[in-house]
Amino acid sequence: GLAGEGTFRAPVVPTSEPRLVQLLRLAEESEGERQWEAACALHEERLCLAENDGQLWKEYGLMLLRAGQPAKAEAALRESLSIAPEDTIALTAYAVLLFCRDKLDDAESFFKGAVDLSNESPLAWAALATLYASQGRERDAKRAFKQAASLSPDPDSLRLLLAESVLPLCAESMAEVALSQHALAKGGEGSEPLRARICRARARAAAHRHEEAVVLFEQLVVDAPERADLRTELGHALFCAGQSASALESYVSALSLSPDSRDALLLLRTSQLTALSAEASPPGPVQHAMWTRSRDAALRACKLRPSASTWLAVGKACAALSSSTEAEEALSEACVLNNRDHKVWAHLCLLTLRLGRRDEAAHSLRQALRL
Repeated sequence: GLAGEGTFRAPVVPTSEPRLVQLLRLAEESEGERQWEAACALHEERLCLAENDGQLWKEYGLMLLRAGQPAKAEAALRESLSIAPEDTIALTAYAVLLFCRDKLDDAESFFKGAVDLSNESPLAWAALATLYASQGRERDAKRAFKQAASLSPDPDSLRLLLAESVLPLCAESMAEVALSQHALAKGGEGSEPLRARICRARARAAAHRHEEAVVLFEQLVVDAPERADLRTELGHALFCAGQSASALESYVSALSLSPDSRDALLLLRTSQLTALSAEASPPGPVQHAMWTRSRDAALRACKLRPSASTWLAVGKACAALSSSTEAEEALSEACVLNNRDHKVWAHLCLLTLRLGRRDEAAHSLRQALRL
């Protein structure tokens, strides 16, 4: 393995981890690479090992929300609640999901259940108030929101906070309702505040409406040019929309504003897109500099959140820089972290073939083809 900032060290094999933890780590890595089918398969493999664990069903359901599969998410969260009915996260996620799928009457009992379990939570009461308002039950909505406001240190921003709180649940429609209610409570005067606009852009991104998210984040970057986080999120939206060159430009500008960033995904994608640019460039000093930048960004990502993807990025860059020993170390470490990744085996095959180690190359090729 490699320590970062161009400094190398001996590979470190991680201590043995429980199988369920390992599978979750691999599922999270697949999700970061937007390999949703692989992430689903890994969560399902976890469930085969412990099908009566409500936590596993909840984690599977939340991932399915992020994957944009609400029907399967609803089934998984329902299974979680059948095992652990007082899990407030699963309960809230299920209620919000039903709301977003226009099953308002079904959602009511679960929103009430969340209030019963978290009676002092202003957000639980605000969510119930939002449901009532959407059902046209204005009196009940006012009563519930009054209770929410009494518990909140900032009642004027409570609806906006609710909108932000459901973003991890990919609940775009509920976030929009809450944002509209917030604007209505403010009297609709003046331009929409930056915080609400950021929330809307993030809601679009969470709903996989990437082109719309790009438009919103581009305007936000114009209005708040000092915000590195907004440039990063614009980069992610562009990346997901398939606009690689523009995504890299946005990532680079984010890192120029926050050179000590500890965002591993930002660094990994910067490395990957820089590598793509290097591959498309003619040999020479410019290409060499690109590969060096790709390697250094990947090394930083490895220090923050080591994964097969980060070490693979290091290995590719080192191989392109003719640093064969370091490339093999990096690819070996990637293989230790995930020996199911066919891309890692493919690059090990190319590297060992270049080094004249034909038997090892043949073994790596067989593994790559098998996966």
